[in-house]
Amino acid sequence: MEKTPLAAAAETGPRTAGRTGEIMNTPAGRLPDFLCIGAQKSATSWLNANLMRHPDIWIPPIKELHFFDHLFIPRFRTWTRRHIHNHVDKAIRRHLKNNESPDLDFLHYLTTLATQDLFTERWYRGAFSWKKGDGKCLGETTPEYSTIPADGIAYLRQLLGEPRLIYIIRDPADRAMSQMRMNLLKRFGDQAEPETSRWSLRRWRKELDNDEIHQRGHYSAYVQEWDRQFAPERMLYLPYGRIGEEPLKVLAEVESFLGLRAHNRYPKANERIHRLRPLPIPPAAEEAAREIFAREREFIRLRFGDAFANLT
Repeated sequence: MEKTPLAAAAETGPRTAGRTGEIMNTPAGRLPDFLCIGAQKSATSWLNANLMRHPDIWIPPIKELHFFDHLFIPRFRTWTRRHIHNHVDKAIRRHLKNNESPDLDFLHYLTTLATQDLFTERWYRGAFSWKKGDGKCLGETTPEYSTIPADGIAYLRQLLGEPRLIYIIRDPADRAMSQMRMNLLKRFGDQAEPETSRWSLRRWRKELDNDEIHQRGHYSAYVQEWDRQFAPERMLYLPYGRIGEEPLKVLAEVESFLGLRAHNRYPKANERIHRLRPLPIPPAAEEAAREIFAREREFIRLRFGDAFANLT
């Protein structure tokens, strides 16, 4: 049977014993200076991809490490390990494709992420141990972090100290419909037809009943808890709509928030990440979504003001 890149790379080991992988085997090592904590379907991939281009920032090649949500949201444990394995495998494939002479130390770093005891503090520190992060501002993006409970936030603060936190706020109904569209396309593929048929409406309504759809957009609970545990200067809330209207200004604001010099070179700032094929939502399903999330929309208006809410 042909080995996956992950299995093959794991057999090679590091080119120089005891150099790159050593940090992975000790509890020492840096932890992230900032996190983008959400929300899901709110351009977090766009932010992550652009921040990776800043010369003073280093972000692990595995987007969404899911460390804190794995520990504090037990139902996520059914898929978080698989997520790490799949994304490590993709990172290895990408490295092998783009490099005629693969860096075996880097491959060892990646395989250790997938083969060491996952979701321990040692493992999490190891994710930031690659040498290219030395002397740089370290960060990571996992949208599910915004949904962890109060004790999870307390643990995050205990472990990381006073990290800077970025939370992109999208209109809760629009966010829900985007997640529903993604879920339906993943589940049904070409069978998910755009016409507003009885089949389509039934599927959309069923997806709208999904607890995860509601929980990911429960801003009134999440924002208040993050506000309670972190000082205002440690939190940067961004309305989703600003990213489409003024992406470079948003990136400049993030740079300032992180205390970094202006970079001004983001060639993909105007590009969308993970663009899905069109799948219009039936009007009846959209109306139901807006009714369900009306209270969350009102919370955003009261907490952040009309100008902010209008840009979500």
